[in-house]
Amino acid sequence: MQTINTIEDLKMAVQGISVKDYGDFKRKTILYLNRFMENHEKAPEEAQKKIDFMKWCIQFHPNLDLKTTRLWTLAQLDELKGALGQ
Repeated sequence: MQTINTIEDLKMAVQGISVKDYGDFKRKTILYLNRFMENHEKAPEEAQKKIDFMKWCIQFHPNLDLKTTRLWTLAQLDELKGALGQ
């Protein structure tokens, strides 16, 4: 099990996903977001909402393009740094 404690850990995990199918990418990305939140249960509400929004977009409103979704996710994680003070 991969430990995901910081935004940088999370970004590395998302960057390291090597699959060809969007469904596999989606499952792994959401798994990593959930693992991150397990370690940040007391995160500010703004950060929790951001993670929930990311999961909602990836899971229920996919564009089915792995590269675009990966880049979008990494950009969202950069924005999340400020909300978490990392």
